[in-house]
Amino acid sequence: MYSKTCGVPDVPHAVITQQPSAGTEGSSVGLITAPPVISQETEATRLTNLPLSARVNSNVKFVISVSKDVDFTWQCKLLNNNLLVDIPAHLSVYGSKDSFVALLEYAETGLAVEHVIVRLIKDQKELSNAVRLFMFFGFVALPPTHSLLSTVSGDSAKYLHLAYKIDS
Repeated sequence: MYSKTCGVPDVPHAVITQQPSAGTEGSSVGLITAPPVISQETEATRLTNLPLSARVNSNVKFVISVSKDVDFTWQCKLLNNNLLVDIPAHLSVYGSKDSFVALLEYAETGLAVEHVIVRLIKDQKELSNAVRLFMFFGFVALPPTHSLLSTVSGDSAKYLHLAYKIDS
């Protein structure tokens, strides 16, 4: 019997199933493993194995490979179970969006932080586009007097901070 709407036989058929490859979840396409974490205090110590008390105030560098020849580096700080990410002035670099999503996923699963806070330089050229991008990810702007910024050093008049709460 044929269906009148599409012109194809209306008969039972087998469902084609494929085993998903690694990294097929949402935005982690192509990423097989978590990004490497390099602690500037000691590269031999894995940051994720340290107790929370030992990583209250640590500088961290994430190097994420976005293709065979391109790596993207994010300079970050762990501050009181929050991750502060310094956003470079030229955010439109190839792969920065994908690598930032990988960083967010790793912050949630590997670091178990409560918030990810991004710090943007206010006088950068594409500030409005960057703010729009982070708000699309679910970030909200923080006033300079917000309690999350109490441990953040730097001139608050020079920076715009946005925060993302990690769901636990």
